[in-house]
Amino acid sequence: QPLLRAMIGPAMANGPVLAAATEYTVIRALGFPAALLTLVLQAAFLASKDAVSPLLAVPLSALTNLALDLFLVGSLGLGTAGAAWGTTASLYVNGLTLLAMWHVKARTLGKPTPLFTLPSRAEMRLLSFIVPMLVALCSRVSMGLSITIGATALGTVADDYDVMVVDCPPQLGPEADCTRLTLMFRAHYGEPPLVLPCPRRLG
Repeated sequence: QPLLRAMIGPAMANGPVLAAATEYTVIRALGFPAALLTLVLQAAFLASKDAVSPLLAVPLSALTNLALDLFLVGSLGLGTAGAAWGTTASLYVNGLTLLAMWHVKARTLGKPTPLFTLPSRAEMRLLSFIVPMLVALCSRVSMGLSITIGATALGTVADDYDVMVVDCPPQLGPEADCTRLTLMFRAHYGEPPLVLPCPRRLG
């Protein structure tokens, strides 16, 4: 709860908002295994150069979330807890759908393709590139969290201003993440490195 208190702000830290936020967070934490499974399967499909299959599971997951929200929140009146259960259930629907699709796709690859294996020695070399990127992505999340905590800490001070601007250093997360994915695919399939031409000077 200390982190939730900091994100909510001192004005509402002791009210019903904190209780609802805590309940929602605890229920959503039950969906972490499904979220991890979904990330692994999406990476597996992308590594096999199939970007369409992960998209096919999205409508089913979204419809599950919508139907459960209407039933749990609208009909049963469970409030934030109902919304959390609906989102958690949709995560498992998405993960299980992708898992079933992967079993079908694995038969067409022509060789055994276990979903979870220990990395080979060649793949371990990618850690020299993955670890710095992981640090950069964690820094992105930490920066967003610090901005949120700083904004909520202002409390009623923000009510005295029409516009408040929070300046922060430029973020290279999205660009670096795209670069990481591109290089990892080429390294996984043993393709030659991607060489970009150097830009010419103008003037």
